Amino acid sequence: MYPSLAGKTCKKRLSLPILPFIHHSSCPAGAKFNYMNLVTMNFGKSKILIVNSFLIVFLWFSGCSHRVGILKKDLGEKPRFHHPKALEHFIQGNIYELQDEFHRAIVEYQEALQYENRSPDIYFCLGRDFYYLGKFDSAIMQLNRCLGIDPDFVEAHHLLAGIYGALDRWDLAEGHYQKEIILDKNATDAFYRLAQIYLKKDEPLQAVKVYRSLMEVSGPDLELLGRIASLYVAQRDYDRALQVYRQILGMVPGEVQVLKAMGAIYATQNQLDQAIDAYREAVGTGKADAQTWLNLAYLLNREGDYSDAVTVLEDAIIFFPDDAQLYDLKGHSLERMKKYYEALEALKHAFSLDSTSVSPLITIGYIYDELNQFEQSVAVYERALAIQPDEPTILNNYSYILAEEGTRLDAALIMSRKAVTKHPRNASYLDTIGWIFFKLGDYQKARDYIQKAVAIETENAIIYDHLGDVFQALKDKEKARLHWKRALELDQDNEKIREKLAPYGGEQAGDLPDQGEPEE
Repeated sequence: MYPSLAGKTCKKRLSLPILPFIHHSSCPAGAKFNYMNLVTMNFGKSKILIVNSFLIVFLWFSGCSHRVGILKKDLGEKPRFHHPKALEHFIQGNIYELQDEFHRAIVEYQEALQYENRSPDIYFCLGRDFYYLGKFDSAIMQLNRCLGIDPDFVEAHHLLAGIYGALDRWDLAEGHYQKEIILDKNATDAFYRLAQIYLKKDEPLQAVKVYRSLMEVSGPDLELLGRIASLYVAQRDYDRALQVYRQILGMVPGEVQVLKAMGAIYATQNQLDQAIDAYREAVGTGKADAQTWLNLAYLLNREGDYSDAVTVLEDAIIFFPDDAQLYDLKGHSLERMKKYYEALEALKHAFSLDSTSVSPLITIGYIYDELNQFEQSVAVYERALAIQPDEPTILNNYSYILAEEGTRLDAALIMSRKAVTKHPRNASYLDTIGWIFFKLGDYQKARDYIQKAVAIETENAIIYDHLGDVFQALKDKEKARLHWKRALELDQDNEKIREKLAPYGGEQAGDLPDQGEPEE
């Protein structure tokens, strides 16, 4: 995260590997360090080395031993200052900087330049203090001067990159982080920041390359591998994502989040067997969250394995006894098995755990309709509408049972229109509104809507049955028979459809013509 640009100062600093701050108690504000008085003999260049050594000792006993290595690099073995007065002002500037007195530090550094104007260290410190004061243009100018003298000044590249990042000048920030990484392969922070820039530039695969480059230096890393896999998933490069996830599992077998992610990928690719296996392995660890159990049970439902889904959900409820969604899906699975009363028990418990969710109410309303308990079904849908008045499934199901009963058809039509408006290519919704028009006696509109429905969903016996009824009302006996025949092929145990076919020659009829694409 880059520092804020709000205000004239910028006290939130970039993570710089140089000159961390001394506690104020160790270096009182306003104190001027008269280190030159400690040198009583003139040793020429040796004088500079003595002063440098004393500053290191001073920092050590001031509680800042963590800065000694840095100062040894900048001031020690190969002194970058050739004039004692330049060094005097430079060190005094460092001391002011330790006290957060950046304006006074800048004055000292500028004085140092009067004696030594080719010192990259002085320009760097000026740039850093201007950055601390939020004066980014001045900071950039001084840091570029530093790099003009020493192009390999790593800390200057790092700070410039951070400033350009804060200014959203991503290309410039990118260049300096790249240079920093070339100069210092262990600059981990630069790798992460460079990857972040590529993500901001919407270049995720470049970010992947950066993370992989970092692992070439630091070795395999679970966090980095996780980031890489997530980026591949975001790019829908599922094969590479799965390869990375398998690599993680090789390092940490049974990692639940990885197995969960793999299950989601397999499900997205409609590889349901592999998805189920991944989720089973995840829940088998005993560490999976409720959502992982739900994902497994949901896929088992998709596969039509409702009994196994119920078993899985009952196991999950042992771990998460207060999770409403587990009971909701259990009730749905039991409804699919036509175990209606067991389903009602689970669904009612789900609603007791979460009275804001309409999902269990939708299934309860459906079950009451299957049990021919019309009034109870109406009451449940009314309650659901009070919670979510515009939920399309409630609107569709409620309007359909009203149409089936032939009651409140005007209200049913209003609700059905709302559902179709939200989802104009939903076959069930189109069939419902068509059926309402049929009940209203508007057979032309009924035909138009139900033909759209059957063109979208070609394997639904109810829709073909409805369309057969519509054609019968339109006096088109042949088309009525063809559609009833197709309905019976899809639902061979439906005696009502068989009875409709009997007066028209039974099941002996030709095939249906192609329904074509639904009209918009």
